[in-house]
Amino acid sequence: MKFLIITQYFPPEVGAAQTRLAATSRSLQQLGHSVEVVTAMPNYPHGVVASGYRGHFYHHEIFQGAIIHRFWLLTSQGKALGRLLTYLSLMLTSLMGIFIIKKPDLVMVNSGPLFLGLTGFVYSRIFKVPMVFYVADLWPRSVEHLQGLGAQVFLKIALQLEAFIYENSKYVVAVTEGVREILLNEKNLPPEKVLFLPNGVDTEIFYPRPVSQNLIEKYQLQNKKAFIYAGNHGFAHALDTVIETAALLQDHTEIV
Repeated sequence: MKFLIITQYFPPEVGAAQTRLAATSRSLQQLGHSVEVVTAMPNYPHGVVASGYRGHFYHHEIFQGAIIHRFWLLTSQGKALGRLLTYLSLMLTSLMGIFIIKKPDLVMVNSGPLFLGLTGFVYSRIFKVPMVFYVADLWPRSVEHLQGLGAQVFLKIALQLEAFIYENSKYVVAVTEGVREILLNEKNLPPEKVLFLPNGVDTEIFYPRPVSQNLIEKYQLQNKKAFIYAGNHGFAHALDTVIETAALLQDHTEIV
């Protein structure tokens, strides 16, 4: 089969989505499929297009056997309106890939953000192939904390867009059990439409190893239990929970 992946994020950017999608691409090719990717000029997380990609509207390359089509977008350094324009600009410019890519057998859209679901919808209709919407982030929920009339209007539009994309997807993929339950119970998607595909791990890279005495001595962890938060840092990630937990445990001297 010929897979088309549409995503805001992809290597050489560094991040969870980038790592997962690169692994997905490699795995699909190992199974005998071909992969093309429509994505942005690399700019995450700093909002600056990487050297070697600047000044181009379109860039073509091969990454680990996959054909990559990169398109210009309006970059931003994290401000709410700027980030929104970044998403919207790629949603529009990535449509140009319709005239470049080979007809796929399946379109897979990575979310978030949500807007590329519209791009994927156009691709699936033009090529008359199914779209799979991969929900790694329940994107409308990430703006629910915002206050004000403008934010509430935007949230309403985002929820309507979300429902439209789900309705027009052959399958909606949940990456966690929590997301799966929300899709079934809150979004009322039929069970046969929701696929549960949790993240995996490359056991050639990550596996149990002997305790490092050098690290224990360097950070004075003798007889300690060390806890590390290694996730994303953003409004949607409830990091106050980490701080509150640390405060509750501050009298437990064996925990760091």
